[in-house]
This record gives sequence, C-alpha cells and structure tokens, in this order.
Amino acid sequence: MARTTPGSGGRSCRSCTRAALGGFSISVGVGRHELLPAEHAFDVEAIDGNPAGLAVVRETAAARGLSVSLHNGFADALPYPDTDFDYVLS
Repeated sequence: MARTTPGSGGRSCRSCTRAALGGFSISVGVGRHELLPAEHAFDVEAIDGNPAGLAVVRETAAARGLSVSLHNGFADALPYPDTDFDYVLS
C-alpha cells in the first residue's frame, strides 16, 4: 500500500515498504514540530520534562485526530536503544 510522502504535494511513496517511518522528538514544548510528521503518517514518539506542555500537545493531537506517543522525561535518560528511530528531532 503506497502512502503519501511528507513534502511531496500528496504524491505517494511507492518505495516505502514500512508501515510508517518512526521519529523521536526531544524537548517537545507545545508540539509544533511533532504534529506535522504525525499528519503525514509518521509514527511519532516525543519526550519532554514539562507535563503542562505535553498536555497541550495531547489536546491538540486529539483535536486533529492524530496519534502521538508522549512521554514525561528528560533527554539525558532516554528509554530507547540508539537504533529505534529513523530520525530524531531536538
């Protein structure tokens, strides 16, 4: 099944064999950089030390019908192996 490639103007990515690319974001804030990849079928996980910011992201994602996995934590203690994500945004 082809999926839309981010930034492609809606063209599908025929060479994409994975269900979705996975990304991880550090220091989420209010989610400005996490929601766009989620809108384009990326699997997004994000971590931030501020529960209030995470709540804003959670509410915005829910209102847009997006799935973003959010975690309260800090960049110096990431709970993932180095090879778990296709990209990391900080």
